Amino acid sequence: MLTVWEAHILSSSFIESAIICTLIIVFAAMIYVKIRCKHTGLVRLGCCVIALSALLFMANGIVSTCMQWRYAQHNQCVVEGSIANFVSDQNGAESFTVNGQFFSYPTSDHLIGYDIPQRDRGSVIVGEGQYVRLTYYCRSGVNIIIKIETSEGVGRSTELQR
Repeated sequence: MLTVWEAHILSSSFIESAIICTLIIVFAAMIYVKIRCKHTGLVRLGCCVIALSALLFMANGIVSTCMQWRYAQHNQCVVEGSIANFVSDQNGAESFTVNGQFFSYPTSDHLIGYDIPQRDRGSVIVGEGQYVRLTYYCRSGVNIIIKIETSEGVGRSTELQR
């Protein structure tokens, strides 16, 4: 079987939140430096609070992602077979079953897992009848795919991060 997609701990949403937090911190530092000589300590304190809040937000995201990754690695299951009951809606959500296990994506409540609809570039799920081996974990009743393998070599061999 050829691995065509695999989740990684440094997901795109993790990287995006780190960039946003860094920009907030830089912006707060620029304001602090600019008004340092002109205003009272209260304004400087406000800038420090903004920067600290951004750092705490980023740290929370890091801890949350690491905990979810650890949970996924320790609670993973594997199912192999042909994709059946494939459904794709206009909003990009897809669902299917493999040997009785139901999969649906995108789900907005996870950071780690496959969520690329068939119509998007980079999708490796092509639809009904495709033979796959899926590594997944279940959280709150939802099966979240963390690795896709196929014997047909369908899709590009990639290491997407999400």
